[in-house]
Amino acid sequence: MAMEDFGGGGYSGQLKYDEKQNAMYCHMSALAGVIAVGMTFLGPLIVWLAKKDSSQFVDANGKEALNFQINIDVIAAVLLLLGFINEWLLVLPVLVILYGGVMAVIAGMKAGEGQLFQYPATIRLLK
Repeated sequence: MAMEDFGGGGYSGQLKYDEKQNAMYCHMSALAGVIAVGMTFLGPLIVWLAKKDSSQFVDANGKEALNFQINIDVIAAVLLLLGFINEWLLVLPVLVILYGGVMAVIAGMKAGEGQLFQYPATIRLLK
């Protein structure tokens, strides 16, 4: 989604540097949660809650990042449980978390450029 399309026309004007930075942090903060397995949603949640009122752009990126990371954590948890049934499945949660990290970097880079990145195949719990 290009910036011109952002907010359905409800947003006007140029994005400020701090708006782009805070939007980028919404996505990139998920990487800190990779260390604490199953907590990739925590960084985006904290940044979004702290900065959502500062800008529509930050709010939209925060919601997108949070929705995606919640999806990633749920999928990884389900796959981890399935891994107890069949041990070869234990590699799948690791791959899902890695995918989530790579996608967070891509989305963060797009946010830094002033674009709203929409993660593919994401159930959006926050609208």
